[in-house]
Order: sequence, then C-alpha cells, then structure tokens
Amino acid sequence: MIKEQSRFTINPIYVVALALCSICQYTISLKAGLLLGLITAGIALFCINLISLSEKIANKNLRAFLVILFAAALVVVGEYIFELIGTEFLIGQQEILKWSILAVATLAIVPTYFETRLTTKHYFSNMFMSTIAFILMTTIYSAIIEFLSAGTIWEFTIINGFAGFEWANQLFFQLFMVAIIAILFNVIYQASENRRMKFDLQVERYKIQIKRTLMKKAIKEHREEEEESND
Repeated sequence: MIKEQSRFTINPIYVVALALCSICQYTISLKAGLLLGLITAGIALFCINLISLSEKIANKNLRAFLVILFAAALVVVGEYIFELIGTEFLIGQQEILKWSILAVATLAIVPTYFETRLTTKHYFSNMFMSTIAFILMTTIYSAIIEFLSAGTIWEFTIINGFAGFEWANQLFFQLFMVAIIAILFNVIYQASENRRMKFDLQVERYKIQIKRTLMKKAIKEHREEEEESND
C-alpha cells in the first residue's frame, strides 16, 4: 500500500461539519437524519473507491467531477428504489436525497484535492472515520433539532405538554447547532490526537533506548571477543 500524506493539514471535523451544513435543513427529525446520514456515508465511501479504481484517469483536477458524477448516478438509483418500496416516508425523502450529492462532494474534499495516487484500501480507510463522524454528528444534530422544534424524538413525545419552539426550525439556529456540535467533536478529536502523539513519542523514546541498549551490548561483546583473541 502506498502511504502518502496530505500536503496540507485539514481538520476533518470541520469538513464533516460543512457536509452537514448542506443537509441540515432536511435532517430536522431523527428518522430523516439517520437515514440521510447513512445514505450519504454509503455513497461517499462507494464513490471514493470508484475514484481509486479509476486512478489512471482520475487526476487531482478530475476527481471532484467524478465524485459528483458517481454520487448523482447513485442518487438516481436511490430515488428509483425509494419509489419501488413505496412507503410514504421514503417517497417524501426523494427530493431531499439530491442534497446528499453536495454532502458527498464536501466529504471527499481531502482525498480528491489533497491526496496523491493511493490504493483502494487507503482511500477507504481515509474516508471511513470521516463518514462515521458524519453519521454521529448528523444523528445527534437531528435528534436535538427534532426535540427542540417538535418536542419529540423519533416521533415519540419526551415531555408531555412540550411542543417545541418555532425558532428551532430557523436556519440560523440550525447552523448554530451544527457549529456547537462541531466544536464539541473537535475537542474530542484534538484530545484523541494529543493522546496519539504522546503515545507515538513514547514509542520513539523506547525505540531509542532499545537501540542504545543493543549498541552497548554489541560493543561489550565485541570488546570481550577482542580480549579473548588477545589472550
């Protein structure tokens, strides 16, 4: 596997938050948020692997176009499947499904613009954590918005007599909630990165100590061999 790093450091949490911004107005219930989050993540992973399989023609300037093209084709197939299933909820999601194309294109920013030629396995692993974060963020966001705007979660009443607030359906509040959730996710992400860096640093220190110990042992054995040969 070719292990090549991005040329620029981009915080993946903020990329995920931008992807959520494109669909935040349509994920105002937990059911819709979970469905659209899973569909968007699935399309993103599928598209990025198709890009990897077409590496010979997918140079950096063409990758974004191909991601959108593949995502649009999958959305068309998804709309047809929704129509075949025929439930009222899925039919109502057909128009909303088109917005997942923009979310997929946003999630693919890092691998399509800042990664060089990679293998399929690396593309998948590079996108997997971002899509997991996207699903979690979308699920948490949609549950909060549904509760604050309708007083329910998954259409079940949580507090009797509470019917929600009108301002919770406004775009400015929805974007505010995305920002708050992104900040909380970023705190967790940065703490995880700091722990990982400390662990890597500790491992490097142990490696240096082991090398020094082995060198001292080799020098000592060499000296003993010289003394024996002199005797």
